[in-house]
Amino acid sequence: MRLAKHVAVRRFPGETVILNLVTGDYHGLDAMGTAFFEALQRNPDLSSAVEELAGAYDVDSQELEKDMQAFCGGLVERGLIEVKPDGVA
Repeated sequence: MRLAKHVAVRRFPGETVILNLVTGDYHGLDAMGTAFFEALQRNPDLSSAVEELAGAYDVDSQELEKDMQAFCGGLVERGLIEVKPDGVA
């Protein structure tokens, strides 16, 4: 996954704001959404991000993976992230 080119991100204490520069829509992430978002940026794929967060928050990895898939689906629907095919940088 990668951030779409037409998106700006700004982090504030306690939240992250994502701006879609094409639509002008702002999207706010709470602390957990920010943790999901940052884990996705640090890891090459969803399963690696899930593994990182499951260890950090001591939560069930299967439930976390479902939550992160839903989170990512919402970001894709809003045009905020793009899914990269395997092997594409």
